[in-house]
Amino acid sequence: MYNYNCALITDCFLFFNFLDAIKEGDGVQIMRQYKYIMLYCKADGSHSTKYALECLYQFFLVHALLSQRDSELFVWNRSVNNSGKKGANIPLDEDTEHSNNFIKQGIRNLGPNVTENAVQRLTHAESPTASILADLDDSIKRLL
Repeated sequence: MYNYNCALITDCFLFFNFLDAIKEGDGVQIMRQYKYIMLYCKADGSHSTKYALECLYQFFLVHALLSQRDSELFVWNRSVNNSGKKGANIPLDEDTEHSNNFIKQGIRNLGPNVTENAVQRLTHAESPTASILADLDDSIKRLL
């Protein structure tokens, strides 16, 4: 029981450190956490081999395959801060999912009037519409 709880707490701290690095937008700390995750996945055996290889591939990109400039972009371009608040970064793929969901909702609201031009207008209007909605949420003190 003691060993199980120690292992659980260790795994939780590893995961929370990774989430904290993303929230702070610290690319170097994110890469450091990938080192720990790679070792953890390697030790897990055949269940996590593909995750360990993905972490290793990222290190090959940063230290060998990419140019110095592209390597810096890869390390530091991992999260985005849409709110402007400290420690409020989210991963880029999550931001992309939010964007896709926003556009899909707009397409669903078009109903039978979906055309290529209508979808293009929706995608071009996504950023201004999202900022208007965010300002409206702020003005009425709506918590998300």
